[in-house]
Amino acid sequence: RYILASEDKMLIDVMRLLERCSGVKAPHLFVPYPLAYAGAALIEGAGRLMGKDFPINRNEVRRMRYLSFYSHEKAARELGYRPRPLEETLSETVRWFRENGFV
Repeated sequence: RYILASEDKMLIDVMRLLERCSGVKAPHLFVPYPLAYAGAALIEGAGRLMGKDFPINRNEVRRMRYLSFYSHEKAARELGYRPRPLEETLSETVRWFRENGFV
């Protein structure tokens, strides 16, 4: 198994990069952890009632609370993987979405 990532970034840093790449203001809403956790519990309950799995759940909220760092060193060493800078990837992604009418 390999991790094909480039740089470790906090979500707020990714949002700032996207703001810079797209020219669209990023949301600046901070939800306190207890509120986010309670909301995720409600979403999970609603999902069970509806027979659906939603992407937000208590495990995801719990995971976002802590920094996780990953390394692509094994992929670089064994596969020659060379990631490009995240900002370059985000800029190209924004351009592709615009060119294809998704935004």
